Amino acid sequence: MQTFSLEALAEQFEVDRNMMMQALHGVPPDLTRRHDQPEWKVATAAAALEAYHLKMNRGSSITGWNDPELEALYDEYDAGEVAMRKLSALEARRRAARRLAPLLAEIDRAVRAHEVAFGAEAGEAALKADKMYQFALRGLEGPCEWTRDECVREMSSAASRPDE
Repeated sequence: MQTFSLEALAEQFEVDRNMMMQALHGVPPDLTRRHDQPEWKVATAAAALEAYHLKMNRGSSITGWNDPELEALYDEYDAGEVAMRKLSALEARRRAARRLAPLLAEIDRAVRAHEVAFGAEAGEAALKADKMYQFALRGLEGPCEWTRDECVREMSSAASRPDE
């Protein structure tokens, strides 16, 4: 499971640190590193930001922001990423990462649709989905020993031919 600090999440989602801190307030960290440094998964932070935005934009309740289908996709991806990271051979990790590409593409489409369904402009939804996709790819670079460009190329290619 890959987790990130509040600062790293704020940078990747292109929000200020204070907004990310407010969004994650009360959200238990997915991991606490040495020196009590909390860290969260991308899915956790995305859900917290979404809830925060809904709360700020709609004023009252945050009920309804949770999309069980999207959560199931996130859970499936998280499980696949954890399994991929456990593989000892580099080529096996790369193959496992490529098998995650169609799922990442499905998550990307679902995030866009979900955001629009909850009132986001298409451009705003696309920006959020793009950032989440990029953040997921960044998490694959290390275990697959790919550069950023190699990761984008490999995952884009694998997403376009999901049966391989």
